[in-house]
Amino acid sequence: MCLDKQSNVILDNRLEKLRRLRQTINFGTEKERLDLLEKINSKIQPEEMNSLLLEAVKHVSEKDNETSEIAHEFIDFVVNSGYEYKPADVVEAGKPVLRVTPILYLARKDYRTGCPPTANIMAMVIKLFNIYKNFNVNYTDEAGLTHFHAACMARCKHVIEKFLELGQDPNVRVGDIGDSPLIMVLSNSWFAELLLRSGADPNLANAKGLTPLHYLSTFEDDDDWPNVLFELSHDKYRPLQVNAKNNSGDVPLLYALKRGHKKLTEILLRQGANPNLDNQNGMTPLHCVCAHSADVDLLRMFYDINEELHQTVHTNAKDKHGRTPLYLALHRDMRQMVKFLLMAGADPSIACGKGVTPLHVVCDKYRDSSSLATILLQLSHERFRPLQINPQDKSGNTPLHMAMARNNKNLVKLLLRHGARPNIINKAGRTPLHMLLDRQDSDKELLRLFFEINEAKKQPVRIDGRDKKCCTPLHLAMIHGNRYAIDLLMTKSADPNSAQEKESTSVLSRIRKSIEVDGELEDEFDDQNNLAPARKLRKLDPNLANANGTTLLHVYSMIDCYQQLVDLLPQQLLDINAQDELGNTPLHWALSGKYDKLLIELLLWSGADRNAANIQGQRPLHYICKRKDKEIRDIHDLMELFFEIDGEVEVDAIDNQGLTPLQLAVANARPDMIDILLDHGADLSKFVFPNASNFAERFKNCFKMCRFPKKTSKEKQSGYIMLIVKVGNLLQTQCYARCCRPKE
Repeated sequence: MCLDKQSNVILDNRLEKLRRLRQTINFGTEKERLDLLEKINSKIQPEEMNSLLLEAVKHVSEKDNETSEIAHEFIDFVVNSGYEYKPADVVEAGKPVLRVTPILYLARKDYRTGCPPTANIMAMVIKLFNIYKNFNVNYTDEAGLTHFHAACMARCKHVIEKFLELGQDPNVRVGDIGDSPLIMVLSNSWFAELLLRSGADPNLANAKGLTPLHYLSTFEDDDDWPNVLFELSHDKYRPLQVNAKNNSGDVPLLYALKRGHKKLTEILLRQGANPNLDNQNGMTPLHCVCAHSADVDLLRMFYDINEELHQTVHTNAKDKHGRTPLYLALHRDMRQMVKFLLMAGADPSIACGKGVTPLHVVCDKYRDSSSLATILLQLSHERFRPLQINPQDKSGNTPLHMAMARNNKNLVKLLLRHGARPNIINKAGRTPLHMLLDRQDSDKELLRLFFEINEAKKQPVRIDGRDKKCCTPLHLAMIHGNRYAIDLLMTKSADPNSAQEKESTSVLSRIRKSIEVDGELEDEFDDQNNLAPARKLRKLDPNLANANGTTLLHVYSMIDCYQQLVDLLPQQLLDINAQDELGNTPLHWALSGKYDKLLIELLLWSGADRNAANIQGQRPLHYICKRKDKEIRDIHDLMELFFEIDGEVEVDAIDNQGLTPLQLAVANARPDMIDILLDHGADLSKFVFPNASNFAERFKNCFKMCRFPKKTSKEKQSGYIMLIVKVGNLLQTQCYARCCRPKE
């Protein structure tokens, strides 16, 4: 047995003495036992024995079987010897004595954590009471736990009876926890009856304000034990406080209903429980049924008993958030409870603190909740009909706003057919149509039905309504790339030239934001078989520019709408070289998107400026030379076309980073580009190799080779450049081959 270091030597000496004594004793002989007891009393003082037993019980539950076995063996030895703990100090009978004993150690070990003691611990406590027999003294620890409490926890019948016979107060509570002995034995009717007959107070609450009546709901609901509690209570404690509130304001009835205990609920009601008392959160017993139970029979029984007792249930009571029981039942999809409450007079128009009505609750669900809405519409009490279809919460949302935001098709149909108005705006300026289109996965069928039903009811839908951010439904459809919605809205005469007043941003800007100007096109319009939305954009003013300077020509150039450009370019006064806020022309946009040879040729032959520089100083030729490897297959034809058209091309133009097209071609390892640039006059005399940061990662090693002797001729420099680029391409090919080689 592993003992504390401080007492190890002393206790080892005492144990050694006991072992020697034990070896000489026959426990079957009374005389020898008495002799042993006399020797123990003469050799070991009571407090020393208490310390030994205390050390032993610390190890009775250890996983180390050997240590635990030694502990049990020692305790059995002391018990069998008939040893009785008799302290040297004498106290007045019935007074608690502060002392940590083995019994208190075992009892408090699990009690402080809220766990009931195990069967082994309880058995050990009962065994130790054979040693600590002086029941006129009630030992206690610093937390207020006593031997009497330990006896109640261990269900030690003879000990409890002995304590009570000697005048023990049955209502002594445990320190700061405040549990009474009655609370400890409440799960066992025999022990509870014993305490009640001895004067235990059934109204005594612990530190949390919980009385025995509160604790009854934690047990099985299958016997008449609660009735016994009422019958056996001492006259001075009657009537029982059935409406006692704990620290949170909960009454026993609320606990019983929360746990679905029908029998206890009936007993409490018939004993005078108030069915409408609320807790600190404003929750009544009826709220608790609707928030926690799925048993409509419990709800029905609750109403039936109260009707029998002529007690009115407050069906429309509100909690501190303004929620009614109906609100809570709807939130949990308790259809049968909803039906019962409506037939009992629940008001479906009562709004909570945020202005949310029961119909809002139904509509704010992702799953199909049309059946719940139908119940509300059909079963509402006559005095609450017709049900308000268009109430607005504090955010201005109607049930239709919520149903549209949740893509709830069946619910939207139901609401519209019962009078929901499609154009009510919320505090954000949004209509239900805004709510539907401001999501990535708007239901196409729902959008179609929304227009179809409103047209049938001759309710025009606001197509171009702006929210507080000045977004129209068409703006939202463009933001989320909703092709179907764009097409449908355009057929409904949505205005594509409608600009956002705060930002002067039209639909053009929304298209532009869905495009990576410096990267690849988002494939919103890359399928030439799905250009219906793009074709609808023909209604746009071709020279209309947004705050970013973007025109329709920019858009068509970026999304490769060749046919649309063919139709657009013949129009008069069209600015082929319009620049956006970044200085990019339609030709810049066309070269930064997916490569479309026909489209680029069309722009070039239509007069696109090949030398136009954006704010970064980059010309269209820079854009070509920085394209990724293999991106443009017929680069030769494109660059030849660039130089074929009349007019000078600034082949040595320098951008803001100091780079020329030739430097970009070298950094990009494109010998085909380098050849064409040199053939068309690229100046080698001013050529400076790009920095390592300008090279693609795979060509960084080649950059280390780019060091010319001072007197190297231009011809040799040109040859070196081509050689280095070709070596770079060879290394790339070899690297690719290694990476793609199948595993052996």
